[in-house]
Amino acid sequence: MVCLSASQHRATPTARLGGAILAVVLLAGSCGDDGAVTTTTTITGTGTASSTTEADSPEPAAPSSATAPETSSTSTSGSASTTLPGEPIFSYPSEGDTVAAMGVAYDDVLNVRVTPGVDADVVATMVATGDGAVATGRARKLTKSIWYEVMVDDRTGWANSSYLGFMASTDDATAEFLDGGQPPEAETMEALGELVARRFAPDDPEPGLRIVQSGAATLGDPAEIGFDVIGVGDDSVAGFRLQIFATPAGDGRGFVLRSIERTTFCWRGVADGLCV
Repeated sequence: MVCLSASQHRATPTARLGGAILAVVLLAGSCGDDGAVTTTTTITGTGTASSTTEADSPEPAAPSSATAPETSSTSTSGSASTTLPGEPIFSYPSEGDTVAAMGVAYDDVLNVRVTPGVDADVVATMVATGDGAVATGRARKLTKSIWYEVMVDDRTGWANSSYLGFMASTDDATAEFLDGGQPPEAETMEALGELVARRFAPDDPEPGLRIVQSGAATLGDPAEIGFDVIGVGDDSVAGFRLQIFATPAGDGRGFVLRSIERTTFCWRGVADGLCV
């Protein structure tokens, strides 16, 4: 079980050449009902393909509003009605909105559960790049997390809001990253991908920033790898998915950055390709 903090802080969500160095932390201890851990963590997808790590985060990252006591406190996503933990709130996404998994390691899954909370039974899962979850419009606030009710593969359940977002526009971020400098190189695609991803993180990160390898490395010319940078400290922009392309180094001992394709994730929704 891996439990991550996703608290937010305000920062400009653009590429930076002087990104902070974050510690890599393996969380092997037990977590509370909300998975409460307050450590800035980097995950680079080091598990196995069959991993079912709990991609459940304690802090509510997405904006929400007041408690909504008129909302039902039972769930019928299981075989029988179930009393739900926490309290109902008005929050994004709205009923019928489609949201995607974000900040989940490529060799892991996001669990969708019968009720909010990491102890509830799993009814469905989403892969790291899954983008077809349909919201019911219901949300509940636990002590340190917010959960959305979504439908995945014709099954309805609850997933941690810190791992669900709206996908906005995709752009070429290569020139912004290089800013007139020379393309970096690294011995492996994983190392190059992490180097690039860190420079899209805030200069002064707080607990809640997640830098996650969201796509397996594929070698060739070009080679490719995916990284998510989630929790960039903006109340509208949730983070970025980076598809990083590289060419083999001249000596054949590494990879040189070729281009960066950036897709933006949003907390509240998308209008004209931009976060609202």
